[in-house]
Amino acid sequence: GCPDHPAAPDAADCGCAVLDRPEPIDRYSPSTAQDRFVHTRHRTCRFPTCGQRVGWADADHVIPHAGGGATDCANLCCLCRSHHRLKTFARSWRFTMSPDGVLTVTTPSGITRTTRPIHRTAARARRRSRCPAPSRGPARRPHRRAGRRPRHARAGPDPGPRP
Repeated sequence: GCPDHPAAPDAADCGCAVLDRPEPIDRYSPSTAQDRFVHTRHRTCRFPTCGQRVGWADADHVIPHAGGGATDCANLCCLCRSHHRLKTFARSWRFTMSPDGVLTVTTPSGITRTTRPIHRTAARARRRSRCPAPSRGPARRPHRRAGRRPRHARAGPDPGPRP
């Protein structure tokens, strides 16, 4: 069953987007089930610091298909078109992914960044726990230039009514 309904006897009909990781297939293009699984698991481009939504992302073979990489969810991740091209055509970038979807990107200069997929129940819990923005504390007086007093506090005689 799915993570939200593990003991449900009819878990296949629970209405959740994905139940289990689909089986690997013997072709280049991911199956519909693989595509749905990968897009649900990733939600955004997995390149570190990129937040492009998966609707605009490509399912990419982390180990290139031409280099023996399987069309398997353990080898597929979502990358926006820019980062997909960077991975495919730029030299010296290294991408590795664990079977549970943890992606590690190493730059040509050796900097390593890791991104993890968002778990559905964790994302749902975060949405539920959102609180209103914290207050800014007591109201603050507006800033004044140094040496000037507010108009109402100026000293001096009342000029009286104007003629």
